[in-house]
Amino acid sequence: MRKVTRASCSASWFVPLLVCLAFSTLFSQVKDSVIVTVTTVTYGGRYAPKNASMIWIQKPDKTFIKTIGKKAQNYIRYCTLWNSISKGDVDGLTGASRSSHGVLTGRWDCTGQDNKPVPNGTYEFWVEMTEANATGKNSFGTITIDGIAKTVKGTETTYLKSFSAVYKVTSVNTMPLTEQPALQSVTFEQRNGRLKINLPGSDAYTISLLAPNGKICHTTRTRGTGAEIDMNSFARGIYILNVTNAKTRTLLSQAIFR
Repeated sequence: MRKVTRASCSASWFVPLLVCLAFSTLFSQVKDSVIVTVTTVTYGGRYAPKNASMIWIQKPDKTFIKTIGKKAQNYIRYCTLWNSISKGDVDGLTGASRSSHGVLTGRWDCTGQDNKPVPNGTYEFWVEMTEANATGKNSFGTITIDGIAKTVKGTETTYLKSFSAVYKVTSVNTMPLTEQPALQSVTFEQRNGRLKINLPGSDAYTISLLAPNGKICHTTRTRGTGAEIDMNSFARGIYILNVTNAKTRTLLSQAIFR
């Protein structure tokens, strides 16, 4: 098996312009997500059970990524840990302070403040809750964004219960762009961020991975039974896998959700 080498993106006419435009739109809609939930419990603060709460994502080195849950309104300044990390950035979220305790939820679309997909890696999901005009309670958990769906637990405390994050992955889905008998002779599988292409053999093949705008980001020429692409360094979104044989006949043109 020959390994695919990375090439700089260059113009390509493998994908019709209409298809490129359609997938450019879809590219911005398909995202992985992390759902964070926690059940808050009163600690007997001055305004209990009224409370202000925040959920956010940051890196282990304290680099702020995004606020994903806000129930604070006028008391947001008393979420002191969140303020120290985020510098007061709520990313457009709204939400009044809560009059009671219960389940608190935040949804992260795996993007940063620029709304672009974050790279694979380790991230922390944090929650902070206060019932007074002062610092309250907080906790966190760690989750790895790597294209593999998972559920992880955060550190539970007396006042922050059932704390967890569910990582939902859209990249396991694919969508065919062509319907040809030759599709039966080419298959592929995605696992751990790697794309394995199985070929029928006894022919020369060109394998390309294209961005939705039709530019080639990966390409290789091989003869044999297959090739492999490591997609872990690629931004999340939609790519188009295009396989042709030596006669430039399209064997496979398929959308890959990374």
